[in-house]
Amino acid sequence: MRVLHFLFLLLFLFCKCALASELNYEQLSADTYWHKLLHYKKSGNRLKSEVISPSFFLSKSGHSDPFAELKMTVKAFLSESEKTPNTTICSFPARYLWLKKQYPRRFTHNILDCKDYLAWTRDNEIKSISVILASGYLSNPASIYGHLLLRFDLEHYAHQGRNLVSPTLNFGAITPPDENMLVYITKGIFGGYEAGFTDELFYKQDHSYAKTELRDLWQYKLNLMPDQLEQLVAHSYELIKKKFTYYFAKENCAYQMARLLQLVVEEPLLNYDSPFAFPTTVFQRLAKVDIMGKPAVDRIDQIPSHQKILHRKYEQLSLKQKKALNQFIEHRHNDHDAALADFTMREQAMVLNVYLDYLDFLKVKDVDIKETKKSVLIALFKRPITPIDWTKKVNDKPPHLGQAPSTLQINLVQNTKIGTYGEFRFRTAYYDLLSNPIGRLPLSSLAMLDASIAIKENDIWIKTLDGVNIKSLNTSKTGLAGDGGYAWQIRAGIEQQELSCQPCNIFSLTGGVGKSIELSNKLALYAMQNAKLQSASLQYKSFSTEIELGAIAKLSSYWRSSLIYSHRFYLHDTDIQLTRYKWENAIHFDRNWEIRLNVEKQIATEMTASFSYFF
Repeated sequence: MRVLHFLFLLLFLFCKCALASELNYEQLSADTYWHKLLHYKKSGNRLKSEVISPSFFLSKSGHSDPFAELKMTVKAFLSESEKTPNTTICSFPARYLWLKKQYPRRFTHNILDCKDYLAWTRDNEIKSISVILASGYLSNPASIYGHLLLRFDLEHYAHQGRNLVSPTLNFGAITPPDENMLVYITKGIFGGYEAGFTDELFYKQDHSYAKTELRDLWQYKLNLMPDQLEQLVAHSYELIKKKFTYYFAKENCAYQMARLLQLVVEEPLLNYDSPFAFPTTVFQRLAKVDIMGKPAVDRIDQIPSHQKILHRKYEQLSLKQKKALNQFIEHRHNDHDAALADFTMREQAMVLNVYLDYLDFLKVKDVDIKETKKSVLIALFKRPITPIDWTKKVNDKPPHLGQAPSTLQINLVQNTKIGTYGEFRFRTAYYDLLSNPIGRLPLSSLAMLDASIAIKENDIWIKTLDGVNIKSLNTSKTGLAGDGGYAWQIRAGIEQQELSCQPCNIFSLTGGVGKSIELSNKLALYAMQNAKLQSASLQYKSFSTEIELGAIAKLSSYWRSSLIYSHRFYLHDTDIQLTRYKWENAIHFDRNWEIRLNVEKQIATEMTASFSYFF
């Protein structure tokens, strides 16, 4: 009997070794999909994984050797218990699924036998995946271009637009809780942070982005086959708490989420050789590509911010209703019955509902609303249930329909002092006050690495080189206290001292603060007080102050115009002053193309015709 047991044991070991030896390691280790699973990237003539966590690799050389990592992975998988998979298979379910697909009779475990993995998938309830874009947020340098999330939608909650209890994957820098902002920006740009994937339930992301930071969320549901869904879910699980190197402009959330999605999307979602990765680019490409012959995106939904919902409902109140609401807010009295006596029950319900939305909006700004909200709820509950049809719902155009982030521009310039010359402009990112507003923060501009080179006969000179140029008018849509705030701007870069000289470049830092008013959805006015620090010249010294007045108008669906006046005083000698007038027009005749016609006067008068391409 012992001899038979020994023979069976030898036979088992021989078969197992034979099964392993049948694998074509050379072919498998060279497979693009295997490289995607290990996040390999070419570094010269070598491959190197972008994952820096040692626990992600089974081979000591696995971070740069796909063959060695494959051999160790297969060895570990085949040594697992025949009945119940344990550590290795459950830690790397996506690797196992891929090998099982190649050799179904060699790899026979079910990854759903992994208790932790099964719990994370909510007992295999994930039936779809949505890629989510949080709109740009100027208060956080890492989010000024927007932010990406990946949500795993549960079948049981599929009827709920927000899937609030669905697990959601996030990617971001790992930073100390009280990091200095200057250190944060410096390390984010030049390196110094590690980053990683984390998972939380979607209600936390919804609360953080839509309710607290007042950002719109756009969810693009992917059109995936069951095996693609399973593979993407499994690999996302593998990446949780794994670390990467972080760079704000390139190896950011857009870059790493795009790399993850490339498991199921063949066409590139970014230009991975570019030094920049923008979230909107991922969505613009997702909307164009196919997955297995079908459009990659199945449907698109918007989750508007608290502020945008408030704005849209407020628009639908009559002037009389708005006056009653303003009285509630200004006087904070609780006699709602007397103030609403002249309204119908439906009109009363509309005012009280908008008041509740306003109080929730104030809560974000750390205003104590508890007692006031309680009184409004009591007043609402005392009235009969009245259905309200808010006919004007938030229905913005999705961000993938907006302009691409980078700009190439060719200009023809006529200057009364310099003459006629050509100008070539390249802007890495992103948009200005006259840009196509789809997917952009309203009445704001955000430009980084914006360079203009002028050419006249044999002369070439740098006209402008902005490192950063941000302006936000921060208008109030309602006029209610707390809605809107101060207009502000900040700019750092190289510019012409004024239009009559060439070249006469200065380095300058400009900051400004002011107020704005939106007279309608087609016209906004603003006033700012600016302070400027610049490199000194013979005539102009280092410090100046400036008054800036501006108007932004939407003249049609494709034509936007701005008129700006500024007057600058130099502090060392107030007799030295510079006055500037600028009228600029942008005509959007296509999402990727734009014409601009400008007239500007600052000592000299300059007329410019521009042709822009966005990519």
